[in-house]
Amino acid sequence: MAGFTPKRGCLVVFEGIDRSGKSTQARLAYERLLKEGQPTELIRFPDRTTSIGQVLDKFLASATWSNEGPCQIPPPQLTHLLFAANRWEAQARILRALGEGKTVLVDRYSFSGIAYTVGAAPVLAETEAKSLQADANASGDPAKAAWSWAASTAATGASVDPAFCRETERGLLAPDAVFFLDISPRETQSRGGYGEEVYEKLATQERVYQVYRQFESLPYWRRIPAASVSPNELHETVIENLKAVIQAAQPEQPLSPREGGTDGRRRLWDE
Repeated sequence: MAGFTPKRGCLVVFEGIDRSGKSTQARLAYERLLKEGQPTELIRFPDRTTSIGQVLDKFLASATWSNEGPCQIPPPQLTHLLFAANRWEAQARILRALGEGKTVLVDRYSFSGIAYTVGAAPVLAETEAKSLQADANASGDPAKAAWSWAASTAATGASVDPAFCRETERGLLAPDAVFFLDISPRETQSRGGYGEEVYEKLATQERVYQVYRQFESLPYWRRIPAASVSPNELHETVIENLKAVIQAAQPEQPLSPREGGTDGRRRLWDE
């Protein structure tokens, strides 16, 4: 790729379940492109440096951000809106980098938002309801029994319609490609650091993985097998795919406001 001049800035997203290696591969690709003289920017979501990102950081560490009683897991719709807002607040930065001809690599994007909200929300709600029920049974405290009932009721309605998730992010910049690092949830369990964040449970990851599979028909979705390969081998596969995406990129044609607006970039969920 050395000496290669792209026709325009490309937006490439890295997706995958927790511990699939996507963050490592996004970083390695970023470093490789810079070394070869390709202007590149790396953005990770959630961006924990913003005020919204700091709230999300607390949630990811403990699944809570409320102190109002023992039932502290927020509604999944609220959680999704905050994750979506975190992506929206980065759009100007991404668009500016693309306009400068940079390749923008993104570690997680809207697809993660949908996969984790739809896939993980019922598991989190059910887990908390069971925990509160056990605590209420053991203590005999009427107040705890009331919280347990509230949590059980919330868990019953914890499923989230994917259409709701898409609508909150309709209009985000669409990627030129999504690299989905495909590995089974069971295999990621043995990787270092597994279990440090709230979503890193096998039942949760299996549901998230199944939601990810629903994106396979998207024209820009690229499945990259990530099981039973070394990080270096996976890196070379990623670079091969990345080079193909950049070389195939054509200057954007003017689009209608519905398709992309005056900046000429296509938008998500208008397919």
